[in-house]
Amino acid sequence: MSDPEAVSDILLAEFQKVMEIGLWGQVVWHATSYPEKNPASPGQLVELPRNEWLAWSRAITLDPELRKNIMYGDFGADGAKFNFASGGTAPIPHYR
Repeated sequence: MSDPEAVSDILLAEFQKVMEIGLWGQVVWHATSYPEKNPASPGQLVELPRNEWLAWSRAITLDPELRKNIMYGDFGADGAKFNFASGGTAPIPHYR
C-alpha cells in the first residue's frame, strides 16, 4: 500500500481478470494500510496516510464504470492480522 498509484493500477487489472472468470454482481475490495504495530509511543499521536482509500479513489477516477460492480470496504485498525496464539491482541487506539 505504500504506492497508491501502483495499487490502483493493480486493482483495475485484477478486477478485469475477475470479470473474465464470470459476471459478478458485486465485488468487494478490502485493503488496509494500517501498520501491524502501533508506531506511536505511549501518549504520542502519529498520523498515517489512508493509502487504501487513495488507491480506490484513483481507480474509480481512471474507470468510472468500476463503481457499478466493485465496492470499497476497509479493515478497521488491527483488522488485517490477528495473533490468537497469546489469547488475542489489544486493539490499537485510533481515530478514523
